[in-house]
Amino acid sequence: MKSSLLLVCLLLAFAFSPNLAEAHGKPKKPKSASAPLDGGLAAIAAAGLLYGVKKARDKRKKFVVSL
Repeated sequence: MKSSLLLVCLLLAFAFSPNLAEAHGKPKKPKSASAPLDGGLAAIAAAGLLYGVKKARDKRKKFVVSL
């Protein structure tokens, strides 16, 4: 009985602790909510394109050699 009471008290303490631990208040919203899509997206697209070209050439080379 004593251990189950302790367990219930600990569970309640952990359940309500995030609400009590908020000391800094609510975060402010950023001025712009959109993410910039710049060079990073273009670099990933170019890398994917180059990888696809390499895989296609390797597959074609393997097909030609096996004939």
